[in-house]
Amino acid sequence: MTPDAGSSDKVNKNRGFMAIPEVGDQVIINFVHQHPDRPFVMGGMFHGGVGGGGGAGNNVKSLSSKSGNIICLNDGAGIEIKDRNGNHVTLSGTGDVTTFVSNDNNEDIGNNHTTNVATKTTINVGKEQSVLTMDNGGKISIKSNTEIKLETGSSSITMKEDGTIDIKGINITIAGSVIKINGSGSVTADNSSDTSCSASGINISPSIISINNPNQVDIN
Repeated sequence: MTPDAGSSDKVNKNRGFMAIPEVGDQVIINFVHQHPDRPFVMGGMFHGGVGGGGGAGNNVKSLSSKSGNIICLNDGAGIEIKDRNGNHVTLSGTGDVTTFVSNDNNEDIGNNHTTNVATKTTINVGKEQSVLTMDNGGKISIKSNTEIKLETGSSSITMKEDGTIDIKGINITIAGSVIKINGSGSVTADNSSDTSCSASGINISPSIISINNPNQVDIN
């Protein structure tokens, strides 16, 4: 053993695998040049008092810290990574991946983010208070128990749980080969300026027509 080995500035610290034994661990000790005043630890020693072994078939290999952080490789049940707060990532070994986060989950991505899903994606917030579902049939479903709002600049569409829908914007255009407006109650058009209707023909066929204007009504 050379005492100065690894002390060069050309050698980085903490490279490779390194695990410093904890107090109470069983270790293997040797001595530099067999001198009793120069002991050194060669490594930790596994024994039944500190480890449960690899289980049936010796399938389990694990790396754990004293606080409860664990990396477990199980040849019979996949891979699991845990921390002391219960957060974990599980690779089942059969193709499934499960992630559990007990508190916040944040992602910072410096460039593009692409997600490809073959069958279906569901985002569920607040135990089905807000649900977004997309499937490979081209169907997108947005469900909210209180309100859905789409907004950009001065334009917005708001749908509320009581059945109210508000559409706001500077210019609103509705175009279609056939446009129908059906209401079981009243239909009201209220405008502070002129209201224009231009078509090759206009048919009005109600049981009653009422035109009320305190100033002037012109029909040409």
